[in-house]
This record gives sequence, C-alpha cells and structure tokens, in this order.
Amino acid sequence: MAITGIDHIVLRVNSLDDAIVSFTRLGMQLTKTLENPLVGKIAFFRLADGFFFEVVEPLSPDSPIGQALAKRGEGIHTVALKVDDLEATKRDLVGAGAPVLDGGG
Repeated sequence: MAITGIDHIVLRVNSLDDAIVSFTRLGMQLTKTLENPLVGKIAFFRLADGFFFEVVEPLSPDSPIGQALAKRGEGIHTVALKVDDLEATKRDLVGAGAPVLDGGG
C-alpha cells in the first residue's frame, strides 16, 4: 500500500454562495456546481495541478453534512487520498483504526 497524494478535500459550509465568492476572490476557478439531494449544494474548484476542493452546503440539517456542520461547524469534512492499490489501502487503514468511507475509486 502506498498513499501517493491527496485527490481532493471536501469542505462543509453554511453558505455555498458566500464560499464561492471567497474562493473566487482567492483566484480559484469555479468549474462546476450541482445539487445532490443526498449531499447538498456543491461547488467544485480545480487548481492547476489537478487538485480540487469540493465545497458543500447541506440541503437539510438532518443530512450527514448538516449534522457534521451543526456539531463541528464549517471546515474540512473529508480528505480523499490517492493510492496505488485501493483495496490494500482500505484494508491497511481499517486495520490501523482509521475511519474509511467506502465508495472511492
């Protein structure tokens, strides 16, 4: 197993509109927005090296993002890692006691 980098970071926010203004003022390029009923309103900001931020405002306080926002406030929600062998990495991380969200690819 080898972690080869960070693919992207998911940030939870109270206001996606405010986050879009802040990120674009920092010179980041908004590449896509969408709404996912299970996740919320989402904006994607890609950097020149391929890394991207996924910024999420929950649609409901009862959603996983909404619950995390209420409990921990705005901030990092998920760090998605790049790995050389997904299955081996998941096994090793789970074995080490790290929280792993299944569904990566």
